[in-house]
Amino acid sequence: MTPDPDRIAQLHDLVEYHSPSPEQVAKMAEIRNATHCLIVMIDTFCPPSADRTHAVRCVRDAMMTANRSIVLNGADYR
Repeated sequence: MTPDPDRIAQLHDLVEYHSPSPEQVAKMAEIRNATHCLIVMIDTFCPPSADRTHAVRCVRDAMMTANRSIVLNGADYR
């Protein structure tokens, strides 16, 4: 079976570095600021626990996923 060149290019693009434009950097900064606020709230209101740690990690992961969606401009792997 011969790999599809278009598919190979799409897969390669998923792992390449995508330099954000100035507009994308601004959007990412807004998301980072909101993330910081939520993490501070979680740290303030939730008692120290594995669940609090997990909540912070999930919020951080959500921020990173949102940033990827910005720099990939909605591109999706299918």
